[in-house]
This record gives sequence, structure tokens and C-alpha cells, in this order.
Amino acid sequence: MNFTGKSDKAAAYEALFPAEVTTSTKIYMKKNGASGAETSSKSKVNTAVLAAFQAGLERMLGGTFPKANIDNPNPPPGNVSCKDRVDAATYVINCPIAWMNTAPGHGVTLSMKNTMNYDGDPFAHHNENPPTWLYKISLSDAVKPKQVLSLLDCIVGRSDGGPHGSPNFITGTIIVGSDLVAVDYHGLRLLEQKGAKASAIAQGDKNLEAAEKAGLGTCKPENMEVITITPPWTVGTINGADKIMQTMKIKVLHQGNKVDFIIPGRRLKHVAIFDMMGNAVWRSQNDSGELVSWNFKSMYGAPVPPGMYVYKIACNSSVMRGTVMVAR
Repeated sequence: MNFTGKSDKAAAYEALFPAEVTTSTKIYMKKNGASGAETSSKSKVNTAVLAAFQAGLERMLGGTFPKANIDNPNPPPGNVSCKDRVDAATYVINCPIAWMNTAPGHGVTLSMKNTMNYDGDPFAHHNENPPTWLYKISLSDAVKPKQVLSLLDCIVGRSDGGPHGSPNFITGTIIVGSDLVAVDYHGLRLLEQKGAKASAIAQGDKNLEAAEKAGLGTCKPENMEVITITPPWTVGTINGADKIMQTMKIKVLHQGNKVDFIIPGRRLKHVAIFDMMGNAVWRSQNDSGELVSWNFKSMYGAPVPPGMYVYKIACNSSVMRGTVMVAR
């Protein structure tokens, strides 16, 4: 809604497309499926992001937009051609992840690299140097009118090695834009912040400059309109936990540098914190009294990275879950 200037969710999704959306419009959501990692933790998070976006697309036309018109394959096509999917689509949503790649010359799995199999066999591009395909595919007559958006999932990512391995950072961030070059610029800055090798970042910037020169988009921040949206919650609940908490008079209060869990009564209670990958971060040690506080540190005493975390409150026979944002 912020991106399109629309005050209605369905209208906001419809405004993403240059022509009127109809029941004949077909949308291909091209997610990244590098190296057969469809079952890995990175793909599970990416799948959840795309499922949420697809739910938004289904709101279009008063909630009557056909689900069958949205091509969102799971698992996604990995190192195989998706040319037939692109050709069949009215529009393409580019859905990459923030992931470093050891491939020479184009070692960042962002929007431009996610087009590798748009035009056929992706292995035909692997050893091209310089990798002009990074922008030429998006500028082709078969793709340019269709590719309207990049939805770069940076909720988790990998800033070293790849394409194999697990995420090594969590940000809770999604970068969205109609300019693939601008989106990749900000994705590259995020990977740089997370410790990506200077040589890979330099190559990424070189590729962005070439893409801008070719006319795909801009890599100059002064030419970008950037809207930063902070999540409208600091603490939220999951799956109706708010109703249970209201009944039990349990409160979760974000107090700047800590979160207080107020659990009235002499009940057996336990509070645990997990990151977005489900890894245990912290758990309460002293369950007596009505107040349990988490000071944004791990169970080993180190400050946790900024991002979204999940809390679990176990009280008597009830279990309640919610989210808390850690910002620094």
C-alpha cells in the first residue's frame, strides 16, 4: 500500500501491473531454486514470503482473481529452464533471495541473477565473462514488458560461500521495487553489511554499473525513491494466543532494551525465545514471581542480532506464542 499509494490492499496489488488486471491475467512468481536447495531452511522461509504475496494477489478483483492464474511452483525450478513459464505469463514477479554464490563474475544471487533460466538452459550462462546476460535477459523483448517487480527476500540470507549451506544471518527484511538494479543495489549493501567478501561486493557493483549503462535501471542512490517501512508492531501474537493471554491476564510489554512478560498468579510458567529459523536463543531460568524479563541477550549473555524473534510462554497447560522485534 505504501509502495503503490493505494489505501486498499486489493487495489495496491492491482496497481503493481501496468495494464488492467482481469481473470485472464497470468502471473509467474520466479523464486530462486539454486542447487536443489528447495528443502533447505532458506527455501522454507522464501516459500512463506511468496505464499503471503500470493495471498495478496488473490485479493485482486474483489477476491475473485483465479488462484490457478498464479504460477508459484514449489519446489521451484532449479538449474533448469523456466522459459515456458515466462512465455506463458502475462507478468513475472522476480523473487530472489539474499545469498552469496561462488560462481565467478556474478556471485550474488539477487534479482538479476535470478533471471538466469528465463531464456533456456541456465548452464549456458555460467561461464560467460563478462556476464552481460545479467541485464540482457531482462532487457529482451520476451521479458522486459512482463517483469514488473522484484521481491527480494532478505529475512534470512548467506553472506559467505554458497550456493550451498544454511543462512548465516537474520534481518527480517524484504526489499521490494520495480527497478531490479535499484533492488539489487540495496541487497548488495545489506550483504556487504553482513560480511560478504569485498571482492564479491566489488564485482556486484561492477555488474550493477553495467546494467545501469545498458538502461535496465539505476544503481545510484540519489536517483532512487526509497520508502523504509518499520513493521507496525513491536509485539504480536500467533494463532489466537491473544485471546488466551487476555483470559489469563498475561501481558507482554516492550520496554526499550528488554521485553517484560507479566504472568499473574502463582502458576508454573516458562518463557523461551527462538530466532526465525526455530533455534533456541534464550529461556527463563527463574520462573517464580509474576515478572519474567528478556534483555535481548542469548542464553550465553551475548547481545542478539537485530531482527524478529518468537517467544513461547508455557503456563499451566497453555502455550502461547508471539513475535518481538529487536532493533539497535
